[in-house]
Amino acid sequence: MPPLATGNYVWTAPITAPHPPTRLPKTGKSSEHPTATDPRKTPTAVTTIPGYIYGTDKVPGSPVSVDEVELIKATLLFGEDDRDALRNSSEILAPQIEAILDVWYGFVGANPHLLAAFTGPDGEPDQAYLAAVRRRFGQWILDTARAEFDQAWLDYQHEIGVRHTRRGKNRTDGVRAADHIPLPRPAGPDAFSLLVRALVGTIRGAFEP
Repeated sequence: MPPLATGNYVWTAPITAPHPPTRLPKTGKSSEHPTATDPRKTPTAVTTIPGYIYGTDKVPGSPVSVDEVELIKATLLFGEDDRDALRNSSEILAPQIEAILDVWYGFVGANPHLLAAFTGPDGEPDQAYLAAVRRRFGQWILDTARAEFDQAWLDYQHEIGVRHTRRGKNRTDGVRAADHIPLPRPAGPDAFSLLVRALVGTIRGAFEP
């Protein structure tokens, strides 16, 4: 597999994994993400992905304010050029969602500590759970590229975070897997900054001659 270039960072998939990769489920073609072909459609137009509730009244409000998000963006020097590059990435990413998911799920399947989040009491990965999360993850990629950074977006990002903790883990899909996803420390703007800048670097490279 060729290295994945993200700005100044390059990640190369290992030729051999310490454990045999687990075969993870596919959801099919990117057409399963209804907004994938039309960047103008809003996230609320998506109703066929189980557990995907972005933009609905089912999403609790985030304790973080939009003003605080603006402060984070200012701290990261995330400006209008970065936002435009992120928006432009939507058309590039949409037809490649399944390929992106294949890479990420291959990485998860090759790393037991990541696969543990989807493993049931029998010690085996829950294939239905993996497939359900995969569909929402694909939509999250598009939602991130098209983010307005408004209250609806912020509320759903908080909901996603809650689903990684004991307050919400497993409830969306009614499964019995690990009940908590531990975060590395320190976690915060520094980690987010690396992610955003890597993504923006990749997008800019795609548009530059």
